[in-house]
Amino acid sequence: MNQEYPLVSIIMATYNRAKTIERAINSVLNQSYTNLELIIIDDGSSDNTSSILMKYRDPRIKVFKYAQNTGQTAARNSGLKQIKGDWFTIFDSDDEMMPNAIETMMKIPLSLDHTITSVTCNCWEPISNKFLGQGLNKDGYINGNEVMPPL
Repeated sequence: MNQEYPLVSIIMATYNRAKTIERAINSVLNQSYTNLELIIIDDGSSDNTSSILMKYRDPRIKVFKYAQNTGQTAARNSGLKQIKGDWFTIFDSDDEMMPNAIETMMKIPLSLDHTITSVTCNCWEPISNKFLGQGLNKDGYINGNEVMPPL
C-alpha cells in the first residue's frame, strides 16, 4: 500500500494496559495497509503504560495523556477529535489486529463499492476458535441497504 490510499485513523483508548499495549500497537504498525495514524489516549494510567508509549518513535503514532482517568467513552471521544483520516476505526489496547485487517476492510469501499461509507468487522477469539460479537460468523460482505431498517 502506498500514500495514494485514504488515511485511516485508529483510535486506541488505554488505561493500565502495560501488559498488552505493545502487542496491540505492534499489530497496528505491522499492517499491510500503511497509510494510517494511531491515536492513543492514555487515560490516566498509573502503571508503566506511559513509559512503554514513550518508546515508540513512529510518526504515525500520536499519544495524548490525561492526568487522571476519565473513562473509556471520554477517552475515545477525545480521540475522535484528533483524527485526520477519511476513515477511522476504534481498537482496544488489549487486542491484536491480523496483519491485513485494515487492508481487508478498505478493499470493500476502494475495490468493491465506492458508495460505501462505513465498514465493520468481527473479532476472532483464538481460544474458542470462534467469531465474537454480533454480525457475520465468517468472512463476507453485507450490503448496508439490506440490513438497514427503512426510514
